Amino acid sequence: MKKQYDLIVSIGAACPCTTALRAQHLQDFSYPFDWLFGSTLSTRADILVNDFKGWFDKEDLTFVREVPDVNGMCYMNNKTGLCYNHDFKKDKTFDAQYPEIKAKYDRRIARLLEKAETAENILLVYIEKPNCTEQVPDNELLKIEKVLQKRFGNKVDLLYLFRNTDSFKNKTDVFVSPHVRKVIFDYQLFTKKNEYSVNKRKLKAVLKHYKLNRPLIRQIQIRIKSFLIHFCALFILNKRKRKDFKRKWKE
Repeated sequence: MKKQYDLIVSIGAACPCTTALRAQHLQDFSYPFDWLFGSTLSTRADILVNDFKGWFDKEDLTFVREVPDVNGMCYMNNKTGLCYNHDFKKDKTFDAQYPEIKAKYDRRIARLLEKAETAENILLVYIEKPNCTEQVPDNELLKIEKVLQKRFGNKVDLLYLFRNTDSFKNKTDVFVSPHVRKVIFDYQLFTKKNEYSVNKRKLKAVLKHYKLNRPLIRQIQIRIKSFLIHFCALFILNKRKRKDFKRKWKE
């Protein structure tokens, strides 16, 4: 039987988490942590419970490197360690882009906090990057649970996934507490392009046990919107622009 939630949110550790959730129809909207990497699960939980106050202040952002795959520039928050590598474009100045990007994140924050307030139950999902070698210990997961419950009460659950090199059949799947589930197995997808990619098929074996509650009208709207986005994208020949188009309209 699938466990149902009114709200399912990606909180890290990078964009493969939200893509895995979307692939299983567990996420309809974009939220603040979706396309970011860096920082820690503990820091991200602190940011969330403090309503993202000061998390994107202009003076805290420092240029790190160029991101050729998206024709972008990666900026890191010096206070939180969060890296924004899908937002700033290479052909525009930082100052020119910042207001629009800040407004985008403000919308995502408002959306998340509003839905969190009205939801009867919430699932936060954290899929560690496949190349990470340091697992969050159980006592730290329990501390994070307490932090989250101070803000959201007992209606919030945490799903923590960590990658090891064992076979999928030998995975570890335990409840650290009634509200914290930890799953450890090998979900890396080895590719020539990106050795840090995740195997969505293997992640499906875990995520298929969850369901996002949706009114029927919302289900119909999602299917229509998804069809229109993919149909229109067929006419965009440039792969990078096609990806940007899809990401923008899935906002």
